[in-house]
This record gives sequence, structure tokens and C-alpha cells, in this order.
Amino acid sequence: MIHIFLVSLFLLFSPPSQAHTADADSIALYLERAQKLTTNQSATGLRYAHQAREAALHSHDSASLARSYTILGIIYRYQDHYDSAMLYNTQALSIFEQRKDSMGIAEAWLNLGSVYHSRADYAMALEYYFRALQVFQTFNNTAKVARTHAGIGIVYRHKGNHEQALVHQLTALHLRENTGNNSPWAHSWRNIGGIYESQGRIDTAIACYHKALSIFEDVADTQGVAVTLSSLGSAYNRSGAYSKARAVQSRAIALYEQLDDKRGLAMLYTAIAQRFFGERNSRKSLEYATKARDIAESIGALSEQKEAYLHISEALRAQGSTDAAFVAFRRYTVLKDSIFNIQNEQIVAALQMRYEVVEKNRQLTTLRYERDINALSANNLRMMLLGATLFFCVVIGFIANSYRLRKKSEEALRQQNTTILAQREQLEQETRKTARANELLQETNTLLELTNADLVELDNEKNEFLGIAAHDLKNPLTSIMLAAELIAKFLQQNNTDKVLQSVRSITVSAKQMLHIVANLLDINRIEHHAYELDMQPIQGIELFAMAEKYVHIAAEKSITLHIDCGDTPPPLLADRSTLEQIMDNLLSNAVKYSPHDKHVFVRVREHTSTVRVEVQDQGPGISPDDMTKLFGKFARLSARPTGGEHSTGLGLSIVKKMVEAMNGKVWCESELGKGATFIVELLKA
Repeated sequence: MIHIFLVSLFLLFSPPSQAHTADADSIALYLERAQKLTTNQSATGLRYAHQAREAALHSHDSASLARSYTILGIIYRYQDHYDSAMLYNTQALSIFEQRKDSMGIAEAWLNLGSVYHSRADYAMALEYYFRALQVFQTFNNTAKVARTHAGIGIVYRHKGNHEQALVHQLTALHLRENTGNNSPWAHSWRNIGGIYESQGRIDTAIACYHKALSIFEDVADTQGVAVTLSSLGSAYNRSGAYSKARAVQSRAIALYEQLDDKRGLAMLYTAIAQRFFGERNSRKSLEYATKARDIAESIGALSEQKEAYLHISEALRAQGSTDAAFVAFRRYTVLKDSIFNIQNEQIVAALQMRYEVVEKNRQLTTLRYERDINALSANNLRMMLLGATLFFCVVIGFIANSYRLRKKSEEALRQQNTTILAQREQLEQETRKTARANELLQETNTLLELTNADLVELDNEKNEFLGIAAHDLKNPLTSIMLAAELIAKFLQQNNTDKVLQSVRSITVSAKQMLHIVANLLDINRIEHHAYELDMQPIQGIELFAMAEKYVHIAAEKSITLHIDCGDTPPPLLADRSTLEQIMDNLLSNAVKYSPHDKHVFVRVREHTSTVRVEVQDQGPGISPDDMTKLFGKFARLSARPTGGEHSTGLGLSIVKKMVEAMNGKVWCESELGKGATFIVELLKA
């Protein structure tokens, strides 16, 4: 017992250590400074955060280390360094999980959600946001609940779900009201204005922006004022109030320059370029778009570069510099593809970082165990030596003390074993998380393959479109030019018949071009859901009238048109103009592909709940290979028009989409060499 008494005296009268206190004070100071500079002076804040991290590592202060990682993650996200932001937020999450700090875990989830949000990975962003929201609500942390609702609202706005976006932003607004911190409240007003602007409710959006601006000015939040002025300028642009847009954008420029916010300036200059383009001032539009591009390139902001090049292309095209506009647009396309690839590479990198962090923590934990066990063994050895020295003086005391120490050591070892088992279980959990991450990576690869396939298909459609523009429109334009030259020649010769013939040629070519353009516009409207239908009952006699218009057209090729609508066919449910266009396409094709002196049959038949319209020709029929691509866009079939007529390959594709838009079906029955029958089936009225 004597040696314990001596050790106690030593500890009692030893001077207290100042190193730990000094480290704690330094860390707290660094963290406080870094926290204040997370947005406005992020470079300085980054330096303080790294100093706090180094000091926390040196003093083994895990709580401060986690906080420094959190601040580093926030600053790197503001700087658009999403891979670094993901790394530090993941490291913070790992420490919070080891410490079983529920609020820390929730805050890490919130920050990870913000990183995924910045990457436009909205599904992952929402998953982390909702995880954090549940914890914050459990602890009644109003500020964090409001911040999470605001983040969720912004994600829903980007996804186009304005109703859900507004619900979450209004919740955040209500929670932030009268909290004593008005900047977040102002951000809620600005976010709500953004939703209304996305909905096209510009006046309401402008009112919200003015409310936010007033609050930001009251609390002297320069960053908030600058961002809100930019939003106001965008809204004024959309409403055509260019003079008001000019005024607020000029104020925003001065503030962004004061803050040295280059990314904000790049985005603002792009908006100003858009304003000048709306004012038909392509020279100034090009000037500001070029400024935006130069700033974006200087800071490596790919997204801002992409938008700047798009406006440069538009301005150059408006000035007639077609070649330069094409080069700028090509650069825009390359950047767009590059951003897409970078985002997917960053997802893979983030998963790899998560695995490396877990592995590093596991190794550190193992080293700590070994150090603790070695320290415990050394302590036992010292105790045994001290007991041996005092053995001859206090035999009974030594025996009692040795017994007590043995019990204490056994208890310590048991505690260490318990801790090791807990850490092993945690490692197994991390292994399962890594497996899940691998599954997500596999799903991401599958999604990339599907996306690449879609891009190939879109690229093929683009090439087809350019083919039509370059080839199909070129021929009628050439005919118009030649006919115009002949008119001039025949007018000099006073040859009226030849002039009339040339005028008719121009009319035919113009109609042909109009038909091509109309088809392209129809397919674009349908695919972009801008095609509105007015469904109403259509009588059978009206179908007869739609078909009868082609009697004379068919007669020009000596083709006889037979129309059979039965006794009293029931009315069908359709949009009148759309049904007329469907009938025009089918009858036009029937006449176009039928040889001279043949017959075309139109039949209307009633079925249980539908009405069928059949158009049958006596043309060459359709081969099995052509049947597989019959209703596709830009389909080029082996059959050719018998009278030299023109075809874009879009007619049947438009028919199919129009019929399906009216909840109907269309198909073809054909046997090669025996004609074809196209059948449209629509619901009864």
C-alpha cells in the first residue's frame, strides 16, 4: 500500500500541465474563426479550419477534429470542390458515429445531403436530408429543422415538383420567423420567390425577392443582398422589364466585386448577357457572355463556362457569325458532356473515399488497442518491481496490493475485450455499408449504360434531323430558285403559260417544305408534352367528309377511293383537328404508295367499346423487316412513292403518337405484294 501512497503524493504536489489547456484554447479559437468565414472569406476560413484539424489531431481531441472536418466540408462545398467536401464530411460522420453523437451524425447527414444536392444527385440528397430531419425533430432543434426543410424544398424545385418545394419552404419560413436571426428568414423568402419564378408567376416572385432584399439590407448581409439582387435581375429579365433588371444587376456587380465572389460574378454576367440578348443588343450580349466565360475559366467553374458558351453562341449567331457560333456551341456541348462525366466520376470517387476513411479508422483503432495493452503491461511490470522492493518491509501489504492489482488488470482486460468486440461489430457494419456502396456503384454503372444508349439514340435522331434539314429542304429550295429564275426569263419573253407553270412549281415546292416543317414541329410538340387536345364526340358522317377530300387527289393518279361508313356508326371520342391530321396522313400514304388505276378503301366499323377506322391500299405491301420500324421516327422503308412524291419518314410516327395521346391504338396488317391496311381504334363517345 505504501507505493500507492507515494504515487498519490507525487500526483498531488506535481504542478498542473498547461499544454492541454493551451491546445484546447487554440483549437477553439481556430474553429470559431473558421466558422465565421465559411462563406464570405472561404480561403481564410479554410486556413483556420486546417489549423484546427492539425491541433485536434495532435491533442487527440476527437470532438474538435469532427467539428474541423465539418467546417472543411462546408467550405469546400462553397468552393465547388465536391470531392473534398464529400471526403471531410464523411470523416466527420465516422467520428460522430464512433462517439455515438446523434446530433453530430444528423449534421453530417445534412452536409452530405448538401453535397449531393450541389452535384444534382437529388435522390441521394433527399435520402440524407430526411435522415437528418428525423433526428433534428426528435431533439426539437428548430434552426436545424428549418435549414433541412429549406434544403429539401430547393431539391424539389430543381426536380420540378413545385408543390412539394413550396410546402417545405413555407415550413422553413414559419420556423425561422421571430427567431432573432433574420438572415435565414430572408433566405426562405428568396427560395420561395425562386419557386414562383419557376412556375412563371413572375410578379409574385418579385414581391418575395423584395421582401428578402429588405431583410438582408436590414441585417447588413452583403452576400444575401448580392444573391437576391441577382435573382431579381433574372425575374425582371423574364418579365421583359430590362431597365429594372439593369439597375439591380449593376448593384449586384458592385457587391460581388466587393466580396471577391468570382463565381457569383460569372453567373451574374451570364444573366446580363441574356438581358442584352432580349434587348436585341447582340454586341453587348457577346461582351458580357465573354466576361462570364473568362471568369469561369479562371476559377475552373465548368457549369458557368457551359452557360457562358451557350450565350456566346447565341450572340454570334445573331450577328451572322455562323462559323464562330458553331465553334462556341460545340464548346458548350463538350462542357455539358464533360460535366456529366465528371459528376459520375465524383460519385465513384466518393464511394472510394468512404471506403478509405473506414479502413483508416479501423487501422487507427487497432493501433490504439495495441498502445493501451502495452501501456497496461508496462504498468503491471512497474507495480511488480515496486512490490518486490517493498516485499521484505510490508509482505502482507504487498500480497494484498498484488491481489487488488490483479483484479484491476483482469477488469481492465475484460473492458478492453468488450471494446474490441464492439469495434469488431462496428467494422462489420462498415463492411456491410461498403457492400451497399458497391451495389450502388453497380446500379450507377447500369444507369450510365442506359444513359449512354439514350444518348446514342438521341444523337442518331439529331443526325436524321440534320439530314432532313440539309437534304429534304434543299431540294424544294433549289426548285423554288430555279422556278424564280425561269419566271424572270419568261417574263422577258412574255410567255404567260411558262410563267404560270413556274409559279405552280414554286407553290408545290413551298407546300412540300411546309409539310416537312409542320411534321418536325408536330413531333417536337408531342414529345415535349406541349400538344393540347380537345376531346369531344365525332360523328361518323364527319369521318366520311374527312375521307371524301381525297377523292379528287386520288383521281389525279387514276385511283378510285371507296368510303364505307356503315349504316349509322356510333360517334367516337377524339380531338377533331388531330383526327383530321391522322386521316390525312393515312390517306396520303395510301394514295402515295398505290400504283395508278388501283383502289383505296376506307371503312368505319363499330366494336364493343371502340370504333375502328381502316384504310386499305393496293400498293406493294410492307416487308417483315419494314414492319419492325414502321412507326419509328425518320423511318426509311424499302417501298417508294409511285408518283415521285416526297416522304420525311415522320408521318406514321406522328400518327402513332397522336392516336396514343387520344387513348387509342394503331397498327398495320400487310402481306408483301398484297397491299397494306392501317387500322386506328378509338374509344366510343
